[in-house]
Amino acid sequence: WLGNPLPYLDAVAERRDVIGSYSPRDDGYGFVNGGAVYYIPTKKTKVFISSLVNIAKVKQGSDQIQLNALLRFYRFRQLTLRIVPHSVLNTHWSSKNRIKNIDSNR
Repeated sequence: WLGNPLPYLDAVAERRDVIGSYSPRDDGYGFVNGGAVYYIPTKKTKVFISSLVNIAKVKQGSDQIQLNALLRFYRFRQLTLRIVPHSVLNTHWSSKNRIKNIDSNR
């Protein structure tokens, strides 16, 4: 992190339940990066997190795939989701981009 993301997250949190960073996946599982998700404490998100924890106990595999699958589930479509742009929250989702970003900062 180059700076504290909380002021930005608080600013965009109005009428939102979930704020996540973008993960450009090409496998069709979803676009929310499971490593950088900010949950606003609402009744809906508490049920969502509880469901996510219960799924993790039963299913094996990537937590990011489980997160995106649950976000697409019809019972959770009422959650309001905001994707944070890379300019605010760059999580260096691949080593190829990490090297490119490091080289451009020199």
